[in-house]
Amino acid sequence: MYDSYHIPTQDWRSLLTPGGKRTIRDTPNDALVFALCLNPNEIDNIAHSGFDGIYTYFGSDGFTPGSTFSKWKSIVEKAHQKGLLVSISVGPGYDDVRIRPWNSANTKSRDNGKYYDRAWTAAIEANPDYISITSYNEWMEGTQIEEAIPQYLDETIYSGRPFAYQNYSPLAPDYYMTKTHEWAEKFVQHKNKE
Repeated sequence: MYDSYHIPTQDWRSLLTPGGKRTIRDTPNDALVFALCLNPNEIDNIAHSGFDGIYTYFGSDGFTPGSTFSKWKSIVEKAHQKGLLVSISVGPGYDDVRIRPWNSANTKSRDNGKYYDRAWTAAIEANPDYISITSYNEWMEGTQIEEAIPQYLDETIYSGRPFAYQNYSPLAPDYYMTKTHEWAEKFVQHKNKE
């Protein structure tokens, strides 16, 4: 659940704990429900709320404590101690200044694929249950991994100025899809060794 922290704990407990007034547990609507974890200090409350797990979402190292590569291992350990599953979110880079001009401090260069490699390496070393990707096609935040070719717009709805979408040159248009496959295989091999 994106921005799950905006909903009070008691409301989540009503929905996500057995015996809750509006519970989905042991009904046809039961599901694994993950809360967005911006900060490891939220993990106790997330567990108390009845969530099954946490995910970190943001593809910018340091954007939030939860998206900080160096904190992932301790986040995974703390969440597992509370009985929560963990999905660490990795991204190929981050650049949302065309829609959030004030957020340039969180821009992360793709560095010709090296940023994505660093994110995957840190995620696997943290030993989460899952690794998710932010994102497949979030072009306005510069986190897309889908195939990319040069595309130019005469103007955008955001600035009224010409805009060129990122492509992966000098890398192949499908570079991030290929790398995702390779990294996913490495993660599966890592999990199978446990």
